[in-house]
Amino acid sequence: ALGERVTLIVRPEEVVLGESANAFPGIVRRVAYLGSLVEYDVEVNGQLISAVDTDPRQLALHPRESEVGVWFLEDCLFVMRET
Repeated sequence: ALGERVTLIVRPEEVVLGESANAFPGIVRRVAYLGSLVEYDVEVNGQLISAVDTDPRQLALHPRESEVGVWFLEDCLFVMRET
C-alpha cells in the first residue's frame, strides 16, 4: 500500500552499473576482479549494494571510489513488507 515500508531484494547479478536515466548515483567502495566475473560493493544513499558483473563483453572495470549509476532489472526485484 502507498506509504508502507518495504525492503527490496535483488540478486547481485541483476544489479546493473553504468549510465541510465533511471540510475541511482553511487560510489564504488570495493571491486574484486575474479577472472570470469567482477564483484562490486557500491554505496547508494548510505546503503551498500552488492553487484556481480558476469558479462564477458564488459572490458572496463569501475575503479574503487569512482561514481557509477546503479539500477535494477525490474522483473528481478522482490518486495517484502517490513514488520
